[in-house]
Amino acid sequence: ALAERSAGKPWVPANPADLFRPLRDRLDGIWSSATGESAETQVRLWHDLVRGSGIEVADERRDSLFLDHCLLVALARYVSRSLDGAAYEPPSDGFIAWLADAPGGAQWSRDLFAVVERYDWGAREADVLRNVYMAIVPKADRKLYGEYYTPDWLAHLIVEETLDDGWLDDAIRAAHQADAPPAGIGVLDPTCGSGTFLFHAARRILAAIPRLLPSADAAARARIASHLVHGIDIHPVAVEMARATLRRALPAPAEPSVHQGDALLMSDTATPGLTGHMFNPDESEFASPDGRHRFHVPHSFTDLPDFATRLNSLVRAACDGAALPASVTLGMDEDDRAWIQDAHGSLTRIIEEDGDGVWAWYIRNQLMPRAIARRKVNRIVANPPWLRWNEIQTSPRKENVRTLAQHRNIWPAAHAQTGFDIGGLFVAETRERFLGKPDEDPSAYVLNAAALKSENWRAFRAQGFAGSGERGAGSGERGAGSGERGAVDFTSSHPDGEVLAARPFGGAEACVIGLRNAAQERMVLVDPAVKIDPAALFVPKGVIKRIPPLEPLPWESSPYAARARNGATIFPAVLVRIDPDDRSRTQQPKRSGPPWSRWEPFRLTDLPDDWRVGYIGPRNLAPFSIIRPLSEAIIPNNGDRLLSDEDARTRSATWRSLSSTYARHAGRGGSTPKALADNLNFGGKLAKQWPPSLSVVYNGSGQHLRAALARDIVEHACYRVPVETEEEGYYLAAMLNAPRLAFAFRFARKTDRHFDKTPLEKVPIPLFNPRDADHRRLSDLSFQIAAAIGADSDREYPDSFGDELAEIDRIVQQMLPDFTGPPREDDR
Repeated sequence: ALAERSAGKPWVPANPADLFRPLRDRLDGIWSSATGESAETQVRLWHDLVRGSGIEVADERRDSLFLDHCLLVALARYVSRSLDGAAYEPPSDGFIAWLADAPGGAQWSRDLFAVVERYDWGAREADVLRNVYMAIVPKADRKLYGEYYTPDWLAHLIVEETLDDGWLDDAIRAAHQADAPPAGIGVLDPTCGSGTFLFHAARRILAAIPRLLPSADAAARARIASHLVHGIDIHPVAVEMARATLRRALPAPAEPSVHQGDALLMSDTATPGLTGHMFNPDESEFASPDGRHRFHVPHSFTDLPDFATRLNSLVRAACDGAALPASVTLGMDEDDRAWIQDAHGSLTRIIEEDGDGVWAWYIRNQLMPRAIARRKVNRIVANPPWLRWNEIQTSPRKENVRTLAQHRNIWPAAHAQTGFDIGGLFVAETRERFLGKPDEDPSAYVLNAAALKSENWRAFRAQGFAGSGERGAGSGERGAGSGERGAVDFTSSHPDGEVLAARPFGGAEACVIGLRNAAQERMVLVDPAVKIDPAALFVPKGVIKRIPPLEPLPWESSPYAARARNGATIFPAVLVRIDPDDRSRTQQPKRSGPPWSRWEPFRLTDLPDDWRVGYIGPRNLAPFSIIRPLSEAIIPNNGDRLLSDEDARTRSATWRSLSSTYARHAGRGGSTPKALADNLNFGGKLAKQWPPSLSVVYNGSGQHLRAALARDIVEHACYRVPVETEEEGYYLAAMLNAPRLAFAFRFARKTDRHFDKTPLEKVPIPLFNPRDADHRRLSDLSFQIAAAIGADSDREYPDSFGDELAEIDRIVQQMLPDFTGPPREDDR
C-alpha cells in the first residue's frame, strides 16, 4: 500500500498496454474515413521515415503498422503533457496530425488523453512505455528492425559505470553555467529506442546534482539534465517514446534533446562507393513525397540559439504562402541565407500541392543529429540494432553500410559478409562522429555476444573495440582509450558451468563493450540460486560478480572437419513436410513465417509412395541413437536420383500445385531458387546425400552435443559426417558423445548456442584406425549403447550406461588430455 500510495493519482500499471487496446481498435474505423491530401502526405512521409532504417513495410502491413505507430506517438505526447500539467491539445505536428481533421479523430484524441490523465506516469521507475510498445507492435515487426530493448537492470549497471563521479561533477557544473547544451560534454544514446538509457542517465545526473548544487530547484535540475542527455533514433515512433520516457525522469518540464534521424549520418541518395560523398558536412537535402521538389538546409542553421523558433517561422510562412520573415535569416552569411530562401520557396510549393502537418517536425529531427555531431559529447551508452547486413531491404542503405564498414576497416571477409552485424558499424561510426575524443572518451555498447568470437566480427575485433587482441595487419593503430577496453560477456551459461541465468534479451545472448575493465571479463552470479529478476530496476549488491575469461584450449582441427556437411533445407514446411498425424496432407508448423504461414495444409492426392522420405531433425537425435519414426518430407526421386522440378510436375498433380504455389510466392532475391525442387536441393545439400548413405549425425545447435550413426537424409538443423564403415561411425559417435569432451565442444562454439562445425574444427579427433585397440574399443562401446537403446528405448540415459561412459571417458582422456576437463554431472 505504501509503495503504490493511496493519495493522488494511482501509479500507472507496470505494463499498461491493456489500457490502450480499445483505443487502438477504434483507430481502424477512423482511418478508413480519413480523406484529403494531407493525410496521404503524412502516411507517405511516415513510410519514408520507416524505410530510412533499411526495412521495407509490406503493403499488407502498411496501414496496420501506421496506426500502431499513431497510437504510440499520440500516447507518448500525452504522457509528456500530463507530466507537464498541460491541458489537452489536439494533434498538430508530425504524422499524427491527420487525426485532427478525420471524422472521430478529435474525440479519439480526447479519450486517449483522458485515459493518460488518470495515472501518475512519473512515479514508477521502470520504462513502462517500452512495455506498451512491445505489446502493441507485433514481435515480427520489432524483430525486423533488430529491436531488442535493454532491460532496466542492465541499463542501470552500464550508466552507473560509464557516468562516473568525476564526469558527473564536470558535466553538471558545465550545464549549470550554460544557456544551451554545452559543447564537448554530455551523454548520448545514438540508437535510443524507447529511451531506457536516457531515463537512467537522467536519474543518475539528477541524483548527483544536490551534492554539487544544493539550492537548485526542480526547474534548474530538469534543465541541467536535459542539457546533458541526448538521444537519436532512426525510428520515428521510438523517438517519440524516448522523449516521453526522458520526460518521466525529469522533476519539471524541460525540452528533451531526443531527435529522429540516422546516427550513421548517411545519405541514401549518395553514390555507393564514394564515402566522401556520403556525408555532406555543410547541408542536408529534403524532398517532397513524390520527389519532384528538393531543397537544402545548412547545418549551421542549427547552431543558432533560437533555431527552433526560426524553423517554425520558416514553415509557417510557407504554409501561409507568405514571404520569408527577415528574422529567419538574421545574422546568417550570404550562402546560408540563399539556401534558406530556396528552402522557403520549395516548401511553399510542396505544401500547396501535398499539404502540411509534418515539415517543421521533420526538418528539425533530421538536422539535430548533425547538430549533436558538430557539438560533440564525451560519453556514449547504447544498444545498437541487432540486424544483419543481408536483412537490410533498401538497396541504397545496404550499399552505403557496406561502403562505410569498409571505410572503418570492419567489413568482414567474403565468406562472412552476408552475416555482418550492423551493430559493429554503429560502434565504430558513432564513436568517431559524436565523441570529442574518440580514443579516450568512454562509450559502452550492448552487442550480440557473437561480437566476442564470431567470424562475422573478426575485423571489428581487430580494430581493438573489444580489447580481444585480434589485431590484423593494416588494421590501424588506436590509442589506449575506450576502444582498447575489454568486453563483459553476459552469456547466461558458460562452458565451465558459471552462470548468469538472466539473458537480457530473452533467447539472445549479449555482451557489453567499453566498460571500465582493462580486459575481457565474464559476468556471473555469486550464488547460482539467487538470480536476477528480469523486471528489476537494478541488480542488488552481492548478486553478480565479474571473473576472468576462460583460457583457450590448444585448438586444432580434426581430419573429420573436412567431411562435415550441413543438412538439406526442407522448406517451406507447408509445401514439403508431411503431417505425421495425417499422412494425406502437408504440415503447417505453429511457428511459420510469412508468406507461407497464410496457407492451409495441402492434400496429397497422387503422391508416389517412394517420394515420402524420412529425414533426421534435432528432435530425432539422442546420444548414440536415432529416435524413430522419422518425420517425412516430399522428395521427388526415382530411387537412385532426384527428379528435376519439371519432371516431378509431369508425374504428380499434387507436386504441380505445390510447385506453382512456391513459384508465385517465393522471394525474388538473386540467390532464391526459382523452383521448389531446387529449393529442396539448395546449395546441392540434398543431392550430396542422395541416395542416403552411412553418416554420423549431430545437432547443429543446442546446449549439449548429441551424435548417432544413421543412414537417412539429414535436414539443415543437423550436420552429417560421412563414414566408410559402421565401425568407424560408432567410433566417431563415441567421441562426439564423450562426457569428458562436452566442455570442449561447448567452449569451441562461436556463438552461445550453435555448434556448427566447431566440434571438429577445434577438437582434434583423430581418424579412425581399425588397427588401434582404443579406437576399436570406443566403437564397441558405442555399438553396445546404441544396441541397448534400440532394444529398449525406455532405458534411462546416461544412468543406465555409467560403466560404458566411464570407460569411454578413460580412453578419450588418454587420447586428448588437453581437451578433457573434470567430468561434471550436467555434461551427461
